[in-house]
Amino acid sequence: MIEDVRIFKLEKFHNSKGMNVQIFKGDEEGFPQIRHLYCSSLYPGEIKAWHFHRRKREMIACFTGMIKLVIYDDREDSPSRGEIMEIFIGEDNFCLVDIPPGLFHGVKCYSPREAFMLVINDQPFDPGGPDKVEIPWNSHEIPYDWSIKMR
Repeated sequence: MIEDVRIFKLEKFHNSKGMNVQIFKGDEEGFPQIRHLYCSSLYPGEIKAWHFHRRKREMIACFTGMIKLVIYDDREDSPSRGEIMEIFIGEDNFCLVDIPPGLFHGVKCYSPREAFMLVINDQPFDPGGPDKVEIPWNSHEIPYDWSIKMR
């Protein structure tokens, strides 16, 4: 487990009309303030990686399809530096993953249909001063192979 990453299991509530998933009640201890909220999608087999934020916390949930969220810790002062964390999230595993600033992360869609994600930030988007640092998904700076490993 990478230092400071938190995973919140999201509960599904079913009734005769459909389903609800509660993401945030407003009284959760230690839950960051929501300042930016958006949806993002990913087509089957596609990868969006790698990036980290200098100041923002980023929280990611996936509601249709399945994605593999991969987090890499390259923070110099972290006890988990060099560690990689993989989490499969989506309709078969509803959860919200809280990623603190400074951690590289990316996603790959593993479902046969488009995956839709909800992304929450604790800082507003600032087009004049973005805090996002990006490198290519296949960069040798991060020791990771995006293919599924059969175990």
